[in-house]
Amino acid sequence: MTDNQKAYRQVFKGASLFGGVQIINILAGILRSKFAAIFLGPAGVGIMGVLNSTIHLITSIFKLGLDTSSIKEIAFANKLEDKRNVSNVIYNLKRLLWVTGVLGTVVTSILSPFLSEIAFQSKSFTFSFIWISVAVLFKQLTFGNMAILQGLRKLKKLAMVNLYSSVCSVFIVVPLYYFFGLEAIIPTIILTTFLGYLISKYFTLSVEIESDHKSLKNVFHEGKPMIKLGVTLSVGSIITLFVAYLIQVYITNVGGLTEVGYYNVGMIIINSYVGLIFESMSKDYFPRLSEIINDIKSVQRTVTQQAMVVVLLITPVIILFLTFAEYFIVILYSKAFLPVYYL
Repeated sequence: MTDNQKAYRQVFKGASLFGGVQIINILAGILRSKFAAIFLGPAGVGIMGVLNSTIHLITSIFKLGLDTSSIKEIAFANKLEDKRNVSNVIYNLKRLLWVTGVLGTVVTSILSPFLSEIAFQSKSFTFSFIWISVAVLFKQLTFGNMAILQGLRKLKKLAMVNLYSSVCSVFIVVPLYYFFGLEAIIPTIILTTFLGYLISKYFTLSVEIESDHKSLKNVFHEGKPMIKLGVTLSVGSIITLFVAYLIQVYITNVGGLTEVGYYNVGMIIINSYVGLIFESMSKDYFPRLSEIINDIKSVQRTVTQQAMVVVLLITPVIILFLTFAEYFIVILYSKAFLPVYYL
């Protein structure tokens, strides 16, 4: 087997590992979405979408891209088998995410009346934003744990985190939606993010950290390059999330929560199901690219191989969705969401 064939095999192996997990994630997501559609209706799905969009935006801003930049630092140090440096990067990452996570939670709580007014043209959701502000902290810590696993190339453990988080969330979400309806939206957001953190924490317990205790000042000093890179890398995703948030706020103000529900269903179909390919491949791609970042020819070859595999995998998925979109909407949600087909 040639080196080129081995490289393609590695790409497909990474895609298949996370592709299998992502299929289970999608099935779990289908159950959550189906019961949300039945018990919450389009308006309830709209409320949940706006709240989640707000949390995602705030989390993306306050985590400073550390979950991405740390993967590069950890993968590079791990490639050199520098255990001391790996431990140091992980220690700094955890401390930084605790600080930014707590800060994000506090800021969200303080701005909750303002966020409620912007999103819903009313302060009736102020306490909802206060409650879900804790999700910012849990999400940041979860992203940190997953970055550690990804940087160390512990792909099976990373896959298990995604798998268990998705499956377990079904057993939380479905009963709450069934018994409490719209009142279950806030508890499900908090409980699912907390559950995700606990699961990711469990799978990183085996990662040994040999770094000495350091003051926050030293942590920020040593983590400064990682923060700078993270902020640079995260600008694009923050802009994307901000635009998505503004669109939902605009639809809420001009149309209503039902229309936001339709919009969210459409975006979920595009991002979650079609995005399966990109999500599956990215877990192995970025650490692999970080390890060879100083070899330009290897980088070019890896990027070309990755792009080729993406085209081969995503084309049939797009054709399938375009052909049977109307049927997918009814199966995945309900007939109440059929207007999505005409958007």
